[in-house]
Amino acid sequence: MDVQRVILLSALALITYLVFLQWNQDYNQPAATPQVATVTTANGTTAEFVSDLPSGSASSDDIPAVADPTAPVAAASSAEANLVRVRTDVLDLLIDTRGGDIIHAALPQHKARLGSDEPFVLLEQNAFRTYVAQSGLVGRDGPDGRPEGRPIFQASASEFVLDGEDYLVVDLSYTTAEGVEIIKRYRFEPGSYRVGMDYLINNQSDAPFRATLFGQLKRDRSEDPTSSTSIGMASYLGAIFSTEDNKYQKVTFREYG
Repeated sequence: MDVQRVILLSALALITYLVFLQWNQDYNQPAATPQVATVTTANGTTAEFVSDLPSGSASSDDIPAVADPTAPVAAASSAEANLVRVRTDVLDLLIDTRGGDIIHAALPQHKARLGSDEPFVLLEQNAFRTYVAQSGLVGRDGPDGRPEGRPIFQASASEFVLDGEDYLVVDLSYTTAEGVEIIKRYRFEPGSYRVGMDYLINNQSDAPFRATLFGQLKRDRSEDPTSSTSIGMASYLGAIFSTEDNKYQKVTFREYG
């Protein structure tokens, strides 16, 4: 009888401890101030990154490897990078015109924590964490792989809102010194978390234009922002691929590190 009582009391104590950990995670964490910084770009703080572009050589002989990512980068031009805000019913994004990357993504319909009015932030770039969606053109003529730095795009407005339309198109434009007009086009639809991205190339030069598209989710080594203790459930950090046969296939960073 005494043994059963000890077991029950131990189980109760364990459940109480786990409930307390969950309560502390949901209600007792100070909300992080959502701030969008910049890395010598449209942000404002200076952060050091090993590479701004994917490493490795090109697959074709006539498309040389990307310039050394650890080399110092000079200013791309006299133009200044800016942030472009895009809002839909389910997304609130910031796009850096330097490179056209998505450096901030908040989900208004998902809250950061129970009882909070702050939206859940999926992508961000600030003094505490870097987790952004990068894409660009590298290779022989790709503007993102040049030693002078990534291109600074131009946008027709600083803010775009999808409000009642069937879709929203946000064009970022850039013209190379050789006369190649490049449009990096983002497409958004209501109720959808999918962000479409296309490159439109209008080559007005006399030479053929050769480039390779790259895309990556770039993150630093910061800890999972949702984890505060070593006990209990934690978010999965890594890539997920889905197919018809396998709906949830994890690919850890360790597999490519």
